[in-house]
Amino acid sequence: MTILGDQVLKQIKTFYRGEHVVLVGGGPSAHRSRAMRVWVAEQDWLTHDDPLTLPS
Repeated sequence: MTILGDQVLKQIKTFYRGEHVVLVGGGPSAHRSRAMRVWVAEQDWLTHDDPLTLPS
């Protein structure tokens, strides 16, 4: 995850405090990286959905 991405997600977490956020992807491959998937899985407030990813 990039520093900019980390800062944006921290701001989103603060803004939506107490809410569940769904991050809809389909853009840069960084959003599908292992590091990003692991990080999102550790967050109880965030879900990542990538509609362009085909089911396996």
